[in-house]
Amino acid sequence: MEYKDKCVCGRKVVWDGVGDVQEHRFCVRMWV
Repeated sequence: MEYKDKCVCGRKVVWDGVGDVQEHRFCVRMWV
Protein backbone atom coordinates (compact mmCIF):
# COMPACT_ATOMS: atom_id res chain seq x y z
CA MET A 1 0.00 0.00 0.00
CA GLU A 2 1.30 3.44 -0.91
CA TYR A 3 0.13 6.88 -1.83
CA LYS A 4 -0.22 7.65 -5.52
CA ASP A 5 -1.25 10.94 -7.03
CA LYS A 6 -3.71 10.74 -9.89
CA CYS A 7 -3.67 13.95 -11.88
CA VAL A 8 -6.03 14.94 -14.62
CA CYS A 9 -6.17 18.11 -16.64
CA GLY A 10 -9.48 19.88 -16.80
CA ARG A 11 -10.94 23.06 -18.11
CA LYS A 12 -12.49 25.57 -15.81
CA VAL A 13 -14.41 28.64 -16.81
CA VAL A 14 -13.37 31.69 -14.85
CA TRP A 15 -15.67 34.67 -14.91
CA ASP A 16 -13.74 37.90 -14.54
CA GLY A 17 -15.81 40.20 -16.71
CA VAL A 18 -15.37 37.88 -19.67
CA GLY A 19 -15.73 34.12 -19.92
CA ASP A 20 -12.16 32.90 -19.63
CA VAL A 21 -11.34 29.23 -20.01
CA GLN A 22 -8.20 28.13 -18.20
CA GLU A 23 -6.42 24.81 -17.97
CA HIS A 24 -6.29 23.41 -14.48
CA ARG A 25 -4.75 20.29 -13.03
CA PHE A 26 -6.79 18.37 -10.53
CA CYS A 27 -4.80 16.01 -8.36
CA VAL A 28 -6.26 13.32 -6.16
CA ARG A 29 -4.14 11.38 -3.72
CA MET A 30 -5.15 7.74 -3.58
CA TRP A 31 -4.14 5.05 -1.13
CA VAL A 32 -3.48 2.01 -3.29
